[in-house]
Amino acid sequence: MARKNILQCFESAIPEYVGMALEDAPNRTHTSGYKTKEAEPPAFSIPYGRHHYIRRADDLLRERIVYTSIRSHYLATWERTRYLQVEADVSDAAATQLLNPVNLTICAAHRNTEIRCLHQRTLHDVRADVVWCYPSDDDDDNDESLRYFAALEYKRPGAIDEDEFESAELLENETYRQAKDRGYRTMAGDDTDPSLFRGKSCKFLKQATTYANVYETKYVALFDWNFLVLLYMERQDVEEVDVVGGDFCRVTIVRNKAFFRRALLGFLQEAYLASTEPNANLRRN
Repeated sequence: MARKNILQCFESAIPEYVGMALEDAPNRTHTSGYKTKEAEPPAFSIPYGRHHYIRRADDLLRERIVYTSIRSHYLATWERTRYLQVEADVSDAAATQLLNPVNLTICAAHRNTEIRCLHQRTLHDVRADVVWCYPSDDDDDNDESLRYFAALEYKRPGAIDEDEFESAELLENETYRQAKDRGYRTMAGDDTDPSLFRGKSCKFLKQATTYANVYETKYVALFDWNFLVLLYMERQDVEEVDVVGGDFCRVTIVRNKAFFRRALLGFLQEAYLASTEPNANLRRN
């Protein structure tokens, strides 16, 4: 089989994996860290189509300086030894199959900016699996001088439950107030949040809310190899001390593996532009 260059790989799916059957996978999702436990997730979600991010990625891939750069690099060969079972398996495989093509492309598009992709970056006692950032105008090279513009959290295969995310969506003809009231009515007890996000999705959104607050970005992604979930924390004030997700977030669930690379690329491109051009109108209705 001929090797794919990086430009070509954006038209193909990430590999299917061999691993533990989903029904047999251990279900161990927990919130760690006091900030995450205290975080209040968004009350509900509004679906946001993947085509918004795909279109933004396609615009990048058509730029001459980008495609001439990335077509001279090649995608790593998928190893037959890979067996995806836990979160670490996902992160290791994603490094070559998802992040490498996306990072090469975003850096080619913004070649005059020192974009960094950092793993396990701890800031204010919070640690995200992956964050993207660039040095600010400050001379000091430390955490405080970096401008973070996106974060990604890995999950074990099968951890993301599509139904849980869909059950948190704003209903047709439902007002924001009615959706929030529905969240209060579904509270199971004192330990639950007034949110339509339930189960694992609630824990994931508490994490996303925390990352948005600590890294001061509205762009947080989740990835478990089966799904890529792109979160735009639209109503969260990321500069507030309180870790509150606000009324709603916009959620893009990418199911087709052929779109994972382009969707993440477009997501990062928008996140970068939102960070460097804060007054730009980047959201589409």
